[in-house]
Amino acid sequence: MLPQIIDDIIEFNGDIRVKGSYRIWQPLMIMLIYVLAVTKLGPWFMKKKKPYNIKHFIMTFDAIQVIANFYFMHQVISVVMRMTGSYFCLDLDSSDSDLARYSLFLTKFYYWLKISDLLDTVFFVLKKSWRQVSYLHLYHHTIMVFLSWLAIKMAPGGHCAYFGLANSFTHTVMYSYYLLTAYDPSYKTNISVKKFVTQLQLVQFVFVFIMYLPTLSRSCPLPSIIGLAAVTQACYFFYLFGMFYYNNYVKTNKDEEQKGMKTR
Repeated sequence: MLPQIIDDIIEFNGDIRVKGSYRIWQPLMIMLIYVLAVTKLGPWFMKKKKPYNIKHFIMTFDAIQVIANFYFMHQVISVVMRMTGSYFCLDLDSSDSDLARYSLFLTKFYYWLKISDLLDTVFFVLKKSWRQVSYLHLYHHTIMVFLSWLAIKMAPGGHCAYFGLANSFTHTVMYSYYLLTAYDPSYKTNISVKKFVTQLQLVQFVFVFIMYLPTLSRSCPLPSIIGLAAVTQACYFFYLFGMFYYNNYVKTNKDEEQKGMKTR
């Protein structure tokens, strides 16, 4: 089977400290269960039910996510400042040093943080907010689980810190916004804030592209599969979120302006 072949290759070439653990079946099963739950089982379960009122549960979840992402971001910054190598190609330390072991811990922490993000879609299903369960949303959440797992197996530390740093900063802001809208839905009418969150996501992808492009050089110790995955996914994410931004904030404004001209 292809997954087994991939798992064997990654296990052979991966970080020796995680050999035998975090096998590929773990993220694949999580991703499969997630997709089936929010696209098939969830809608079937909610078909004849009214949307659940889970406001306080969502607020608690959002608050925890803000704290967790801010903590991770703060810790990653402190770790990066102690790393060696160029800022465009940080050295990958697989030793038993305190810094290496803590980098491994943070990478695992980030992986489980991405798994916890999947609950966001579950809330959409329980509220019957079907429009928000889009391809962009599903792809983003599933691939992030896989990429963070790949980081644990191939490069738990080093240059991978930049990806987590950019993403955790964006998620700190994003979940803060979610917390405000859960507390007071009137914040959802503020288009400028919603646009800012999407703009921040787009900047995140540009940052990742710039920081990981140099790692494709053979002189960089980061495994090429990690650098290639980061660069290609940054481009694809930029395209998906860019189309979302255009359709929701640029095209919509143009359509409204055209309607206004016709009614004059």
